[in-house]
Order: sequence, then structure tokens, then C-alpha cells
Amino acid sequence: MRRPHSMRFAQMMFVIAMLGLMLFTSACGGDSRVQQQASQNKVQLDQLIQYAQSIGVPVSYLNPILRQEQQLSNSSAPFTLLNDQPATNYYQNLAMRYQQLTVQARGVITTSTVQLQSQAQHD
Repeated sequence: MRRPHSMRFAQMMFVIAMLGLMLFTSACGGDSRVQQQASQNKVQLDQLIQYAQSIGVPVSYLNPILRQEQQLSNSSAPFTLLNDQPATNYYQNLAMRYQQLTVQARGVITTSTVQLQSQAQHD
């Protein structure tokens, strides 16, 4: 008679384990397209910074951008259990911030290029 009880227990444990696995996999949260966009924007920013350094933009001009990028890289998505919206919002904000830093970097490249060309002509 103990067999049916242990069978129910095993079935119940299986169901609990499956629910736990589903919750765990959804805990990473966030829309994967938004995560991918944030990642692509970061790569784009990194490539632009490398380009800026390769053409001689002084690191001191890039430091504010580099510090902000480091802060973003050190942040992490919130833990979401049943609602992915906070994580999606996090990745949307991250994508937007990387995009803003890319625009800033382009401005720094343009400004420093003009300044350095002007200084070279003056010298």
C-alpha cells in the first residue's frame, strides 16, 4: 500500500521540479530582442571608441564616456520572477544609454579633430 503514496510523492516532486525550472529560466527576464539591441549598441560604442583612439583622439577627451560605459557595464538587470517588464525596461534603458554615449563619442571625435587640425595649422 505504500507504493501508491510514494508514487504520488514522486509525481508531486516532479511537478514541483518542473515549475521551479520554468520559474528559474524565466527569472533571467527581459525581451531577448531588447537585450540583443543593448549588446549591439555596446559593441558599436566600443568600436567607435577604438576608432577614436586609433586616429589620435586624446584619452582625456574620451574619459567621461569611458567612465559612463564602465558604470553601465557594472550594472545588472533586476531579478524578475513572474514579470519580465522590469528587466525589459532595464535593457531598453541600457540600449538607449549606449546609443547616447555613441552620439557623444562622435561629437568628441569631431570636436577633437577640428581642435587638433586648428592647432596643427597654428603651429
